[in-house]
Amino acid sequence: MNYEISKEADVELQKAICYFKLYYKEESFMDDLLNQLRIICSMPKAFQVWYNKVRIVSLEHFNSLYSL
Repeated sequence: MNYEISKEADVELQKAICYFKLYYKEESFMDDLLNQLRIICSMPKAFQVWYNKVRIVSLEHFNSLYSL
């Protein structure tokens, strides 16, 4: 896969990982994230461009706090 995560996004990702560790959901969260990254990399034009050449997709299972 070929993708780039900004420094700001990496900080937020680390916060999310710490949060999901509290609920023993870190592995499921990372699986969901990596699955979505694979989809983005295989079909990048399928997602809307936001801001400056940034494509955004929601996670399948972890798209809200209610998914815990």
